[in-house]
Formats: sequence, structure tokens, C-alpha cells
Amino acid sequence: MNFNQLKYFNALILQRHFEALNFLGIKYEIQDLEREGIINRLRDFFFQLLKEIIVQNSCLKLMEKKEIQFDYFYFIHAEQKYISKQSEEMTCQKYLDFYCQLFSQRKLSKQGKNKTMVIHKNNLKSLEKLLFCLKQILNALKNDTQISKREIFYTNVELFDRNQQNLEKIIQILQNQLRLPRNCLNIIASAKGLVTGNVQFQVSTQAEFIDLSKNFGEVRQIQPKEEILWIQTNSVFILVVEKETIFQKIIAEKDEWLLQNCVMITGKGYGDYTTKQFLKMLTANNPNSPLFYLGDFDPFGLDILFNYTFGSEHSVYQQDNLPNIHFLGLSCFDILDFNQRSDEKKFNFENNLSKQDICKLDALTTKFQFNKIDSNKLDDLTSYQINRWKKWMENAEFIKQNKTKYEVEDIYQFLSLENSTLSQFIINKIQTSNYL
Repeated sequence: MNFNQLKYFNALILQRHFEALNFLGIKYEIQDLEREGIINRLRDFFFQLLKEIIVQNSCLKLMEKKEIQFDYFYFIHAEQKYISKQSEEMTCQKYLDFYCQLFSQRKLSKQGKNKTMVIHKNNLKSLEKLLFCLKQILNALKNDTQISKREIFYTNVELFDRNQQNLEKIIQILQNQLRLPRNCLNIIASAKGLVTGNVQFQVSTQAEFIDLSKNFGEVRQIQPKEEILWIQTNSVFILVVEKETIFQKIIAEKDEWLLQNCVMITGKGYGDYTTKQFLKMLTANNPNSPLFYLGDFDPFGLDILFNYTFGSEHSVYQQDNLPNIHFLGLSCFDILDFNQRSDEKKFNFENNLSKQDICKLDALTTKFQFNKIDSNKLDDLTSYQINRWKKWMENAEFIKQNKTKYEVEDIYQFLSLENSTLSQFIINKIQTSNYL
């Protein structure tokens, strides 16, 4: 598939994805819902809690993380059923079944002949955390201000047992039950991602536009979605780089064509919520700019790629999946190609996978079993996606069979022999359609 075909497919994937989300009642805009609509949804949820506790004489039992079953194919199924124009009831039934797992479980005990509400200590503490978060969110919405997870946590550290993960679980439960992403709740997350290249944007905290296209190589920290007022790019493609060291290496090479024609982003490892939301805004506003991922050829590099592609495992309402991302490298094809081209140097095939690597690889191959899906029975676009992901898993099998992992830095020795650079390696792979 040449680059022009890829641009066309990229736009189709995004169009179908956003149509499917909209069909399921999940909106994606810079301002997703009006503030009053969100407050009304919070109010309805609060009355649902009252009904659970008072009217039905039962108590709320929050689901534990291990009991949440995430269907990472949700957008594929939604797209298929949306395109086939089945009824809304049939389309949503799968997701209604899924979300009911996140609703409260009623627990009653008998004392004599009467049923009496029993609120266990753990349930009461969970309910207290939930109501505390609701109060913080409502205050932020009413005052039209943003609040960070850190602020919520340090307002009442003891309530969350001095563990920020306990707060994260409550926010995930709220997202699922309210059917809203966290930015609609005026909750912001601290950013760690960096951006450079051909992009202009404005954030609410600054009076002037940030125009990185005027000074190629200038780096800015990625801003939260809710603070971005406007964003635009004329880039040919968007590149996600796994590691900051590689990100800085590409900038240092000062390849004019690359820096002028792409937006380059690094999440410094696993992409955080803010970085993925920034990427989603870019792709939503520029559907003809293909999205590529460059990372290490190891279990964690592949896991980061899947994390960008399928998003959070805890909430489809997080809206942080990027189904249009393509695997640029490093891949098994790059390893084999460099070994074939070079007479002086070869990649060292050694058993250097750690126990942690092997566990991560096993988890990947168990979780993402695309071979069980018959792509011939799907429409052309979904079949294209499934076949790409099957090739990704072939790369995971290559690592497993060779018991070896590779870093992007490992190809420097081969590039220097050819008087080439990492920037030229990236450009060549895109121009020759050498991506998955």
C-alpha cells in the first residue's frame, strides 16, 4: 500500500471510528458536552445512589479492578454493526452487558423475618471516596475551573489510604457509570509528553499562538486537551517515538525535510492520557496525516504500541485509543534487512530476554489473539486492520522464537556504515511503504 492509499485508509479508519463512537452515544469534540448536561448526568447518578441505598434498601459495592472485563475490540464490533445499520438496541446490547458489570451489586442479609441493609466497612469507605470525588467534580464544574488528580488526592490523603491508585480506580468507575471521559468531569492530568515539528496550537493559559513550524527543532510540553483552544498542522505525517532519547537524537540530526513535514511526539515510554488525547486531537483535525510509531523491538516496545492502539483497559469512555496508528519499526523485517545488507556487522542473537520480558510477551500473545478472527468474513476496512495486527503479533512471535530483544540504538552501527542517519531511515521506510 503506497502512501497516498494509506492517507485514504487513514481517513476512513478515523471516520468510521468517530461515527461508531457517536452512534454509541460517546461524543468526541474539544468541548464534548455542555456543562449543564454534565451536571445533570452527575445529578442523575447521585439519585441512582440514593435509590440503591435508601429506596431499594441495599448498599453500593464498587467493583474491583480485577473484575472489570475490558473488550479491546469494542470499536471494531461497534463499527461493523454501525455500518450494517442494525438497530440501536442490537448494537448497544453487547456494551450494556459489559457495563452492567460495573454497576453496584446489592448485598442483603436476613435478620429474623426482615431484610436489613448491611453496609460493610470496605463498602462504606468506597462510597465515601466516590461521594468525595463527586463533590470535588461538581465544585469544579459549577465554578468552571479545572482540577487535577493530584489536587483531589492531597485534599484528603487519608481517605485514599495514601495511595493515588485508589483515587484512579474511583475516577475510572465514575467514567464508566457516567459514560463520560475525565476531561468532561473537569479533571486534568499532569503531562509528560513532548512535541515538535510542523504544528501550531494555542492554550488557554497563553495569549499567543505556539507555532513550532517557525523554529523546527523547538520542543514544547504537551498541554491537556481541555486547555487547548485551537490546533492545526500541515504535516505530511505524525510520528510517535517511544523514548525521549531517540526523540532528541532525531531533532539533533536536523533533517530539514523530516522536521518540516511531520509532527513528532514522545510519551517518554507508555503514553499518558494527555499525550494520547493530544494525538487524537491532531488526527481528528487532520485525518489525511497518517500516524506512525517508532519504538524498541522488544516486549515492552510492542506493548506500548498496543497501548496507543487500543487505549486504556479500564474505560472505553477514556477515548484514548488510536486505531489508525501504524507500526513503523523496529520490526523483524528491519532486523533481517540490516543483517542481509551488511557484511561487516550482524545483530547479535543472544538470549537476553529477562523473566519480566518473557512474562510481558506471554501476556501480549494471550491477550491479543487476532488469529482467531477470520478477516475474510469482515468488511474490507476492518479486515485490513485485523491483518495488520496479525503481522504485529508475528513480530512478537519472532522475539519469542529468537529469545532476543533489540533497541533502536542498535541500528546506529549499521546506519553509520552506510553514511546514513536515523532520520533518513524513517523517511526511507515511509517513502517505500515499509510499515505495518
